[in-house]
Amino acid sequence: MKKILLILSIFFCANLSASIETEFIKNAHTKYEEKKYKEAVDMYNRGCYMGFDDACISLGAMYLIGDNVKQNINKAKRYLAMSCIKGNISSCNLLEQEKQRQKDIIKAKLQDADFFMRKNISFDKVKRWKEAGFTAKEIRHYINNNITLNKAKNLNN
Repeated sequence: MKKILLILSIFFCANLSASIETEFIKNAHTKYEEKKYKEAVDMYNRGCYMGFDDACISLGAMYLIGDNVKQNINKAKRYLAMSCIKGNISSCNLLEQEKQRQKDIIKAKLQDADFFMRKNISFDKVKRWKEAGFTAKEIRHYINNNITLNKAKNLNN
């Protein structure tokens, strides 16, 4: 008899917990849809720390892309990781995509540095190009085609 009561109470608590989580997330989403972003962020944050993985992924995604919050990759990773640990595949995928994006950025910067070093282009020269508003890709293109900074400026105007 005690085992049956224990099982029933666990089942009841689990269902109650799921119901509370569903209602909590629904209310947080409603705040977001009503453009009450500060309240939504607060609710998602509280929900995440209460163990609601949907709240974690919602908040993590907001911070990842800067959706009505200041973009903060570290916060995004923290919230997504909390959801991923609980088994939310979408959070795990977003985390993996962000890791790959950061690797791609580093790889591109290393390729740019390698190009400038092989061409014996000084840091000061690259800095002047950057200050003029050119991207590393544009700088490589112009330098490969023997186009000076002044000529490149005229071409862009």
